[in-house]
Amino acid sequence: MIKESNKEYCFVSLKGFGDLTIALSMLRRVPDPFQSHFSILLGSHLKGLFDALNVKLSIISVDTGDKSGAAIFALRTRGILAGLRNAVSLRSSMGAALQNVSPTLVFDRLSWRERFISAGVDAVSISPNQNNVYIAYEIFLNSLFPILPEPPPQIVASKLIGIFPITSLYKKNLTASVIDRITCLCLSNGFEPVVFLLDGERLDGPVRAPVINIERNFLALVGAIDSIAGAICADSLPAHLSAYLRKHVFVMSPTPNTYWFPRSVYANGYWGLFNGIDKLDQSLDRFLLTLKMESCLE
Repeated sequence: MIKESNKEYCFVSLKGFGDLTIALSMLRRVPDPFQSHFSILLGSHLKGLFDALNVKLSIISVDTGDKSGAAIFALRTRGILAGLRNAVSLRSSMGAALQNVSPTLVFDRLSWRERFISAGVDAVSISPNQNNVYIAYEIFLNSLFPILPEPPPQIVASKLIGIFPITSLYKKNLTASVIDRITCLCLSNGFEPVVFLLDGERLDGPVRAPVINIERNFLALVGAIDSIAGAICADSLPAHLSAYLRKHVFVMSPTPNTYWFPRSVYANGYWGLFNGIDKLDQSLDRFLLTLKMESCLE
């Protein structure tokens, strides 16, 4: 139970689309009587995704200054000078946005950056010393009141498996050879794999599975995910979005990145490495068998 009946928490989302999706996945597990205690401080670059998910949650909007997001959280790619300028601008914007309210700001971590842009407003972080970000959120929220169970995957009578191979980092992209391996395993388990590419995305070679190009917007991506029984994704937004939309999800990664995997992926071991073909076969076969049993397929 929230110790103070008038206590309010504002979850700060100024980074990537995946970070926002993770927060929204956890906040939907807040029971209705407590929903009024929570809001999202939303970076302007994230508004399109927020709207596409039709979230019924109060927001405080802040201009992040760039459609790519807040530079202060991307110093390696955006540079220190741009980051510091952005931090000063964010501090001013957040101070103005929070002038007439007094929530406790909640960050996924609390370093010098988060403390600076908070502009003196009370700030905390979710439990940082956990093995998975979703579990960290669970622990934080459960410290306030018992949260709802994680929603189970939807039961869908479909044979379509969506493969989402491209990320913002080239080294995380699924190669054509990896996609073909996934395709073989899907077909041998009675599923029909299809590769989804956003406008402008390209594979490094031809693949056996059919390829569908979709518009580069969130409604199109949500629509593509809605059309499938399960998703096999590179380590990127479609994985978290598929989990949010209650799809079975499997993640492919060049290196173990379990802290950022969707909750079900982490809990069930539904992930594989590019260079671990034998283990990939075992874990993906197990994923597909579970999906077959729960998908109402004959």
